[in-house]
Amino acid sequence: MNPAMRVVEKRDFSLMHLGDRVHWENNRGHSSMQINQQKTVQVDVTELHLYIKVRDGFAAGLKDAQGEEVGSYEGYVPDFFPGDHYGDYLILNIDLETGAIKNWKKPTADDIEKMLAQGEDD
Repeated sequence: MNPAMRVVEKRDFSLMHLGDRVHWENNRGHSSMQINQQKTVQVDVTELHLYIKVRDGFAAGLKDAQGEEVGSYEGYVPDFFPGDHYGDYLILNIDLETGAIKNWKKPTADDIEKMLAQGEDD
């Protein structure tokens, strides 16, 4: 039992007086008290950041204008993908308004050819 409570109880105060006394005993010499409190606040979010671990399980297919697959690749995440992925992660920042990948840089033909050649080497 709290020592301040024992003193108050021994004096046999009324409940109203008891509450005042406990408050006074517990706050004597202290200007405030900090407590943990959770609040729900509304925020505007604009991006979803994805960090997807694929290790060497990455797969990609290339399609032509008619929708026919003309090439494929399986292996590590290709070098031209965004972020410091070390070949094991997809790091994509998605704009929640448009669905666009904000950190995507258009690959060159050389990037695509290198990816396909690496897939054939494995």
